[in-house]
Amino acid sequence: MAIGNAPTMAALNQQAYQLALQFRSTAQQATALQSYVVGLGQAGLVALGFAAADATELLTCANYMASLAQVYQGTLQQGGTGGTGAILFNFQSALVPLTGSS
Repeated sequence: MAIGNAPTMAALNQQAYQLALQFRSTAQQATALQSYVVGLGQAGLVALGFAAADATELLTCANYMASLAQVYQGTLQQGGTGGTGAILFNFQSALVPLTGSS
């Protein structure tokens, strides 16, 4: 290859490892944020200075992010139509070969 990056096996393993750790960390952070803002509720968020509509929007968005985290963690069903064919798949566990015990 005359130009560009020709990655080594070690470089690809390192990149996959880092991405898997970032997914896991982001999922954990999204779950923690959602837990916190749900605990505060709309009233608590308004007391912090959010407008009522903004507080509602933050709660909705935090729930969306938590849903993505739950799909990643295998705790929320995905796929299927009409209530059939939905599955649980734990992406976090599936990526352990990349992350090891980290």
